[in-house]
Amino acid sequence: SLGGADVANAPLFGGFLNSWTQTQYRIGDVAITDPLAGGTPLLLPVLPLWERITTSTAAMGVDDHASGLSMTLEPPRPGATWIRNVEGSWSAPALVATGGGAVPAVDRVRQWQDANVMVSGPLTDRIGLVAAGSWRGLSHIVAPSVSASSDGVASGFAHLVFAASSRDEIRALGWVQRTTTDAFSDTGVHLQSTWERRDPANMAWRVFGGYTASSRTSPAASTLTVDSLTSDPVSDLIASNDVTARRWVAGARLTPPAARHLLPTAGVDVEGAEVRLAPATIAQIAEMLNGAPARMWTVHAGSGPDVRHLTTFAAFGNERVIYRGLTFDAGLRLEKVSGAANGSTNRSEEHTSELQSLTNL
Repeated sequence: SLGGADVANAPLFGGFLNSWTQTQYRIGDVAITDPLAGGTPLLLPVLPLWERITTSTAAMGVDDHASGLSMTLEPPRPGATWIRNVEGSWSAPALVATGGGAVPAVDRVRQWQDANVMVSGPLTDRIGLVAAGSWRGLSHIVAPSVSASSDGVASGFAHLVFAASSRDEIRALGWVQRTTTDAFSDTGVHLQSTWERRDPANMAWRVFGGYTASSRTSPAASTLTVDSLTSDPVSDLIASNDVTARRWVAGARLTPPAARHLLPTAGVDVEGAEVRLAPATIAQIAEMLNGAPARMWTVHAGSGPDVRHLTTFAAFGNERVIYRGLTFDAGLRLEKVSGAANGSTNRSEEHTSELQSLTNL
């Protein structure tokens, strides 16, 4: 989530012996992980807008194909009565320590604004709504600079729940966000919907779909000087100033009655992702190493956008058998991943299968 002295960039989380680039973010069943960099969400979660966040690092189900850390966000549900919640905080230079001393602060806060508004309640006897908005602003000084830079994140969120019948529920969620800094501006949108049937005596199921997109623009620069001890890898800096990333998913889940043994929980997902990078504007990068000249990079931009896309199909099943004090879990996942870049003569495909088993006493 957003906090500290950096509100405009997603924090990096990783599990034991795993890279942060392997972390997966989901809203319910729908993944929102950035398909370009991996390990960060396309939109930045603001904690007051979510009911809870579940983190898993091991023994994940076959429906969760995260290879490292998995973080699942659950949106709040409408209440039975109307609830309104407003909170905020503010800080100005007179209230912030200057960090005086021989060693300057790495990143010193000058001003901070934080405001969250949420309303929740029933629209009718069958329809409920949660609507929320958030604003976070930060002015800070990053060493060795002596001038302040400003960051801001504005988010809007709505979750609509419709009880179609005593067994059926339809949910729709929308989330928009605008992030601005001195270095870039980012606009993101997320839409998803789920139709779920809950029936303890018979087969329960849910079908869902989601779409997420993020577009980032940065000021164009033809030359750049960086120090490899403190900057990102040069390969990342060569990336385009204008990047658009999209991903979509459609899937289904089947859950048998608890009394029916040897009838597994099953599911299927079809996912697509696309990244579009405009031609790079950087022509030259001067790389320093601890202040000493190290390398000079010359970049030749392409004539058109770089478009890469990925399609994933997955089918899986999981069975749980409980006998007295013994619980046995077994799961099987089959997955096919294919990807390519526009204009490329090669296409990459990968077929994987995963078998899980777990016994608990």
